Amino acid sequence: MSVTLGIDSALRGIPNFSGGTEADLASYIIECDYVMNNIHENLKTVVFNNIVAKLKGTAFQSARYRNFADWAELKAHLRAVFGTPHSISYLQSQMSNIKQRSAEDIRSFAGRTEKCFHELVGALTVGLEPASATAVAASYKTGALTAFVNGTRPEIRALLKARDVSSFEKAVSIATEEEQDLLHINRRFNTNKNYGKNNANKKNIKCNKCSKMPSCVWSYRYIVAFATPPPQNEGLWLIRPLTIAQNAKLLVS
Repeated sequence: MSVTLGIDSALRGIPNFSGGTEADLASYIIECDYVMNNIHENLKTVVFNNIVAKLKGTAFQSARYRNFADWAELKAHLRAVFGTPHSISYLQSQMSNIKQRSAEDIRSFAGRTEKCFHELVGALTVGLEPASATAVAASYKTGALTAFVNGTRPEIRALLKARDVSSFEKAVSIATEEEQDLLHINRRFNTNKNYGKNNANKKNIKCNKCSKMPSCVWSYRYIVAFATPPPQNEGLWLIRPLTIAQNAKLLVS
């Protein structure tokens, strides 16, 4: 074992820990493991006592009436209290069956997927050496990517499978861009749909004189040669010209 830390550096390297999430615990254990693995054997008791002294809040409450022989025992206790409360089979099922919720955006769904991944890897790597734990994490990273792709909405899932994305981070980036494009398209579609409804309402406007629809052949049309232009909102103008018979009909009416 290589000794790289003196007593001062070792004591400064021990963080406070007050409980929290599984991720908080994992970060704390990594920092303490680094210190304990890089100090002289004669310093381990002093540094371990400092680790115990820096427990705060719920972490302190969980350990205050217990005696721990060394860092390994304390670490196992903290994992039992603050680690994942679920079994490995439950966590595997949770990640395999994760789905994007109806009102959930891609970033939120990716966060849930990543949380499942970290909880599963944390449960699988308890007690393993760093090299072995890294190998386990790398192998399950592919599973997290597959779970994310399969859990997205159909239109985004089809794009991700067509692109054959190789990493979780890249999949999240592509899915986020596609989500924004789809939102933009939906906004344009809804705008056009509302415009169409407004046009449909205009088609229901009736002539003020005969109460017929504007498309009616007998809609009133003022002929400049025989009458002055109509007052505002009185009568409708036809775009197509009337026939001689239709004009005669209007003139005698």
